[in-house]
Amino acid sequence: MCGEVLERVRQLIPYQYNEQDRRAGYYFGKDRRGQLHRVPLMSLSIGIVTNQHRRSRTRRRSASFGDRNEELRETQPGSVFVVDRRHDPELDDDGRAGAR
Repeated sequence: MCGEVLERVRQLIPYQYNEQDRRAGYYFGKDRRGQLHRVPLMSLSIGIVTNQHRRSRTRRRSASFGDRNEELRETQPGSVFVVDRRHDPELDDDGRAGAR
């Protein structure tokens, strides 16, 4: 599903910019202070966090997993999705508690 969403976004993004900006890969936009800056063309990053292989008893812990995904996404250019595949050592491959 994420791949389909990213493909649709990739198809639609060019319609948001004029030809010159598309060729350049950026446009000039003003910040809150009215200063002009190069702004990269938009992209979409999706981070997926599940409890399939990790235990999360609190929203705060789930958010920390998401923070790590955000760091990974920021290292990738363009539109991407990242799935958190880390495992808790006390869980088996099916996400159940047990010895490994």
